[in-house]
Amino acid sequence: MEKDAAGLESGLGEQGIAGNESGGAPPGEIIADGGEDISAVRALHLPVFEYARGRVLAHFVLTLRNQVGVIEELSNVLTRSKVNILSGFHVAPVGSDGTWSFFVDVTDATLSPDELAKEFSRSPNVLDVKFRVSRMGFIADMFHFPPRFVGPILVISAASMKEMFRHIRELLGTGSVGDILIHQLGIANGRGIGQSIASVFGKRPSRGELEEFFHLLRAAGWGVETLKEFDYETSTARVQVANCTECSFYSQASQPQSQFVRGSYEAQFTAIFGKPVDVEEVLCTAKGDSICEFVVKPR
Repeated sequence: MEKDAAGLESGLGEQGIAGNESGGAPPGEIIADGGEDISAVRALHLPVFEYARGRVLAHFVLTLRNQVGVIEELSNVLTRSKVNILSGFHVAPVGSDGTWSFFVDVTDATLSPDELAKEFSRSPNVLDVKFRVSRMGFIADMFHFPPRFVGPILVISAASMKEMFRHIRELLGTGSVGDILIHQLGIANGRGIGQSIASVFGKRPSRGELEEFFHLLRAAGWGVETLKEFDYETSTARVQVANCTECSFYSQASQPQSQFVRGSYEAQFTAIFGKPVDVEEVLCTAKGDSICEFVVKPR
């Protein structure tokens, strides 16, 4: 096993590349109630890194036969070896092999990462083993690219987006060119979402299908969205958003602040109704309302 200048060990297991170790993430926070009972909604920790100062961490990626009981079988290996699973994901589309990617703490393990890889490889249900190890208390996923969320995505923090919007408004002004630019960026984003809705549900999705798709947007971090009204006959809709990420950028405003999300809804519902619509934000947390609300009407 060799160690690089960053303190990462890597090696070749019996069926793949050896890997990284990382630490635990804090538990998700409860999102505040915004009109709907969303007390069970928790923040989503994306399993792309782990941090635990002073711990030895590893990242394993296993390619598995897609059948019942395989995860249990391999989890038992970790349990017997006193290895704590910190985070990860499992993907096993019907008709395809499965992938189990997970970060573990191996500080107190009875087997080394190399030995764990060999133990996994002995199972006829394991097709490939890759892993990396880190002894600096931090490890990131180097095995997967690009990240996907319906299609390929680029992950950017809310803090970075807040700074970008602030910079646009600072350069171009608030209430004029700056807001128009942010609104147009939202429209461009919404067109892509509208295409995704059509590709999944067809050109005329039902209300139930749209509500389910809004759960996907929630998972993407834009806010906890609830479709309160929806009518194809009048081309109207009303959407409430608790914890709207964009509006959380602002406070003590005298008027609604959403430009990006409002533009995104404009493009989405234009695609859904098949005719141009306008969207108005009538309630906004940035000006003290308990929730953000968007009203969709035909243009």
